[in-house]
Amino acid sequence: TRSMAVALAASRVRVNGVALGSVMSANLKDQMQANDDYRDRILRQTPMGRIGAASEVAEAVQFLSSDAAAFMTGQIVTVDGGRTLLDPVAVPAH
Repeated sequence: TRSMAVALAASRVRVNGVALGSVMSANLKDQMQANDDYRDRILRQTPMGRIGAASEVAEAVQFLSSDAAAFMTGQIVTVDGGRTLLDPVAVPAH
């Protein structure tokens, strides 16, 4: 992201990314149905105590695409309910 942002900045192209935490999806629903305590583990590891909605990720993407973020480039916006704040290295993949 940063390398591309530097390379494209002179052309007025902004390069940003969105890093997701647990966001409700068909795949996540399947995982929760297959594993009884999966949802509870996610909630315990997420300071906001809930699973995100796709619309919340879309709002972050919309912001990054808007004129409100016209002076932002090379950034990663984390949308994870605070999960990586607890221990960014130990967050298990799911």
